[in-house]
Amino acid sequence: MNNHERFVSFCMVALAAVQLLFSSCGYNAGVRRALRMSGENREVLESVLRHYKENGDKEAYEVACFLIREMPGHGTYTCDWLCRYQAAVDTMYPEMPNTVKRVIHQNPIIEDSPDDFSLVEDLTHITAGFLIRHIDNVVSMWRSCFWLRDYSFDELCEYLFPYRIGHEPLADSLDASDMGWKELLAETNFIEALPFTPSDARNIFFDRTGYDVDLYRYDTPLPFSERTHFFDCEDAAAYNVSSLRAAGLPCATERIPVWPTRNNGHFFWTLIDHGVPGGVTPGDKGTPRAAKICRLTYSHNPVPKPARGEYIPPFFLDSFNKDVTATYTNVSDVTVKCRWAK
Repeated sequence: MNNHERFVSFCMVALAAVQLLFSSCGYNAGVRRALRMSGENREVLESVLRHYKENGDKEAYEVACFLIREMPGHGTYTCDWLCRYQAAVDTMYPEMPNTVKRVIHQNPIIEDSPDDFSLVEDLTHITAGFLIRHIDNVVSMWRSCFWLRDYSFDELCEYLFPYRIGHEPLADSLDASDMGWKELLAETNFIEALPFTPSDARNIFFDRTGYDVDLYRYDTPLPFSERTHFFDCEDAAAYNVSSLRAAGLPCATERIPVWPTRNNGHFFWTLIDHGVPGGVTPGDKGTPRAAKICRLTYSHNPVPKPARGEYIPPFFLDSFNKDVTATYTNVSDVTVKCRWAK
């Protein structure tokens, strides 16, 4: 390579670096951090941001920024056996809606330890087509559903816009179950001028659209197993959150890590509704009083930093857990002084 060729090569590299620098200058710190972590998938994520910026759709652009900013840590658990299981489910049930697949596909992950699987990060593998389809759908939902007018943008980001509910594989395309909001809107347009709450919308969704009766939820044969599958509380919470969000109803999955008066814990879904006391309408919360209730979030929450040599259980280091105990019961701060034996 002669000197002229070296100079041209240097200029091309420098130009690419400058373009990369200026292309990300307009992003906030969280988006820039996520883009740095995305590796070879950075161009895919930036193409989504450019798509909405060039279209002049500010709201959709902000949704895209939120989803990308909080994307680190989200992904799909997988292994060879799990991929075969998921492919077999698709073959057995070609008509299974996405709202159910999101639960059935991750059933082995719930049954077994996540240590048996590897996490494929969304940041490094998600496609532009998937993100744009999802964002277009939720933004259309937001603009069309009149019962969403009283929610803040931050609330919608957390409880309506996320594209996943757990560690399920991402659907290749939208299906009718992902757009339940259109069916609900057709059922409720005539009462837009009347007093109407998200809880009212939820009742209509369950009572009149048929989504509360699903043949896959009970006694379902699964591949590579002689047992049939019934939705447990974790499955039911995930299914309801998936279905309700697809219907344009902001909701969340709540987790009781362990009951204070008996073994095990519990999962339940809750509807975010400003029209009721406490701002939530919980599903099957269970009857015993819970000592601690955590909300599974898409956003990252602060986690404690262990002191040198200190052990903190992994549950408390999960940044997608948010303590919402005060939403459901009275709480108090207690200070305990410990005297360590020498």
